[in-house]
Amino acid sequence: MLERYFRLREFISADEEDIGDFLPSRATHRKLATLLASLRDVESVSNRLQADGLTLLDARDLFDALVEIRPAFANYLGKAMVRVVKEVFVC
Repeated sequence: MLERYFRLREFISADEEDIGDFLPSRATHRKLATLLASLRDVESVSNRLQADGLTLLDARDLFDALVEIRPAFANYLGKAMVRVVKEVFVC
């Protein structure tokens, strides 16, 4: 939905009376752009997590990189990451 908004936004004039009142403000537009960038980062990591041959170390590296570029995600990943570190795998 956000990608569609940004694709269409360049063709919509805020001066038009019919739709001008329904468009987001400039501040909201900037927040939406930031949100879209965050979603793209998450989507990229999600796609790589689904790859064949991914190891736990690879997954941990992906999550660490995601937290590095988007520190706020540590709130969502922190507890799950600690659980993986404490698990003992016996073969």
